[in-house]
Amino acid sequence: MAQHLTILTAETQLAHYRTEMAHIQHRLKTGDCTAKSKPLLERRLQKLPRIIYDLSQRAGFPVPNCKAADAATARSF
Repeated sequence: MAQHLTILTAETQLAHYRTEMAHIQHRLKTGDCTAKSKPLLERRLQKLPRIIYDLSQRAGFPVPNCKAADAATARSF
């Protein structure tokens, strides 16, 4: 039961980070950000693929190598 909850929690966190990534990309693409917030959003966008990769790996989900995961995640959004 505890492992089942851990997997659900990991899936929920992954969904959250992927949604956050899509939201940030949309804001940057549409210009829906201030000059002050743009660098912060870009920095967060650079970190999210690694966070998603690490979380996937810890949860035991199959993941490719990190560089491929970063590139694939960036392309998918």
